[in-house]
Amino acid sequence: MVSKENPHALDVSDLMEERFARFVREAYEREIISMSRAGEMLNLSIMEMRALVRTWREL
Repeated sequence: MVSKENPHALDVSDLMEERFARFVREAYEREIISMSRAGEMLNLSIMEMRALVRTWREL
């Protein structure tokens, strides 16, 4: 992934990955998928997923 300091260097795959993560978050928050399924989709362990969900709540 490219640093945020140089937005002109973004790759299409970076944008697709970010968009996919947004869709997973939305599905989790709407209770369409479970936390464990969201973690599988994002390739995160359940502990990493719990930490990520905490950051979502803080925003």
